[in-house]
Amino acid sequence: MTFAEYATQKRARFVSLETSPEWFEKWKWELRYLRLNLPENPVHLIGLDWATGWYNLEQFHAAIGDRAVFDFVLIDAPNRLKKGNSKGMRDAKIAMEELRRCAGEADVIMIDDVHRRHVFDTIEQVMASPEQYEKSFYDYVVQKGFSNSLFIGTKKSSAAAAW
Repeated sequence: MTFAEYATQKRARFVSLETSPEWFEKWKWELRYLRLNLPENPVHLIGLDWATGWYNLEQFHAAIGDRAVFDFVLIDAPNRLKKGNSKGMRDAKIAMEELRRCAGEADVIMIDDVHRRHVFDTIEQVMASPEQYEKSFYDYVVQKGFSNSLFIGTKKSSAAAAW
């Protein structure tokens, strides 16, 4: 929600992808409650393609824009719905190609769940030029006994690096 509020204030385009119908409905309701006067719902419900292990590519392109390039990206999905396992999905070949295309030059790249080795191994694959980024890792607790790690890469030449 914070990203949607910020994007609205800055008149930036905000896109969020969701694979769970329940979470999709939750975000729709919460965005409506915030009264951000968005021209359209920025949250898109898209399916998974079990053949590639990632999102349905046609739906992905429709949601983000066929040739979209973003300056800020938070990657936190997809996962298998029941067990939360993302191996073979978050690191799928098509995922790396598409994320690098639309996020590889972003000023800020955030990737959640980097405590999982297969997700950690995707960090530099997403970036077009990994050496151009300042890299930071943050550990946080989701619930008692379960910690998580977040990667934040900030392009050294960007305005975001001044923070």
